[in-house]
Amino acid sequence: MIIISLVFLVATVSAFHAPVLPSRRQSSQLQMGLLDRFLGKRDGDFVQLESSLDTFGPGPAILLHGCPAGVTDDELKDMIEDGAPEATKAGVGGVICRRIDAASTSLLDGTVQDALDTVVKEGRTGSSESVAGGGATSQPPCPVIYFSGISNAEMMATYRIISSEIYEETGGAANAACAKAVPPAMDKLLRQVIEEITGDHLDAISPDEELRDLGA
Repeated sequence: MIIISLVFLVATVSAFHAPVLPSRRQSSQLQMGLLDRFLGKRDGDFVQLESSLDTFGPGPAILLHGCPAGVTDDELKDMIEDGAPEATKAGVGGVICRRIDAASTSLLDGTVQDALDTVVKEGRTGSSESVAGGGATSQPPCPVIYFSGISNAEMMATYRIISSEIYEETGGAANAACAKAVPPAMDKLLRQVIEEITGDHLDAISPDEELRDLGA
């Protein structure tokens, strides 16, 4: 699994993606060709991550959509502490981590702002378990790790750790997408944002058509 070092922010969705290419044997020229074609289809939707606010949104908090149950809460806590030590120290009670799934309708059917506010409030008062819903019966191919109130550097470090664990836990069946809260998305429904992030990420890691176009 190769993660391209260029990271982009999807302004329309409030998400950045590190497109994942399918094989370690792909040449650098082929990798960049795939990236150019992927971004070309989304002209105007992407800006460099460095252009976004470094830390934005309620938190520090992480929403985990579709995280496999085999990755335990204790493991997540340890991984977050390793990847985001400053956010862990800054937050009251550390970084608030909340699992969400198809059964988490009260969060998914609200805005991103409302969902994050609720998760942070409940996390600080201890009024909610970290696992919400629990009704999902199948593992989605694209879990989403959604960050709020965490710096870009610690966000990327944490994403790399958690996404690698998810990939290993699912035997390579699930490639996690990474996203962060940005101002244009706060009034969107969380469900819509998750769906848009998932769609873009799956496009980025499914380059069969582009490989054929490039003669691979």
